[in-house]
Amino acid sequence: MQSKKIISCWALVIFGMVIILLSACKNDVKLPKKEVNGLPDDFVEFYNTFHTDSAFQMAHIEFPLEGYPSGANADSTQDMSKFRWTADKWQMHRLNFYNDKDFSRRFDSPMQIVVNEIIVQKQSGYGTLRRFMKRGTDWHLIFYSDMNRLENK
Repeated sequence: MQSKKIISCWALVIFGMVIILLSACKNDVKLPKKEVNGLPDDFVEFYNTFHTDSAFQMAHIEFPLEGYPSGANADSTQDMSKFRWTADKWQMHRLNFYNDKDFSRRFDSPMQIVVNEIIVQKQSGYGTLRRFMKRGTDWHLIFYSDMNRLENK
């Protein structure tokens, strides 16, 4: 009888660990409804897939990608107009870091085929800017500025 209890306890422990591991690996971030208002429906679906499927993400980035590396600014001696992100140095974008307490995020869509996303770390005023554009039937990331000072954005 004692051995059945021990086996049952171990089975529960293993089952619990499997559940924890599966939930930790899941990167199922969805945009809150308040942020979706005004965005094209197909963009919202694209955005959610973009952050959960690495192959999809790589296929929907226009490399070499225009943008700025972290810490770029107007005082830099480096010519930022020549900077490009490349596929071999790309780090997957995930949204599991995002939280409303430390960051603010907003979208603007100046036209139905362009969506800008601005994420700002509230305390520092540094943030990222990403620009997505619809080409044909697919959305693509066409610009990415890593963490930089964003003035009045």
